Amino acid sequence: MPDPGTTLRNEQVDLVQMKSGYAVAAIFTFRIAWNEFLLALFLTGRKSRTLPVAIQGFLTDEGVEWGRVMAMGTLIVIPSLIITFPVILRRVRFG
Repeated sequence: MPDPGTTLRNEQVDLVQMKSGYAVAAIFTFRIAWNEFLLALFLTGRKSRTLPVAIQGFLTDEGVEWGRVMAMGTLIVIPSLIITFPVILRRVRFG
């Protein structure tokens, strides 16, 4: 019969080794949810749009308003970077 203390320590070691994997999965999940375009396109109205859907409004028949597209792209990326980079630095780099 195995010692219960030994089994508990092995499970703790496994959880510690899985932290970086959980962090990467959380980052990918957050970024996919943040940039979900099609779901927001079909479920939002004209007055309530997400930023990726709002960018589509700057692509017209007359041309692309590149300044506005780049500004909105920056607004989309900033929260994602603020949330994910500290996690990357703590969990993924050091394990």
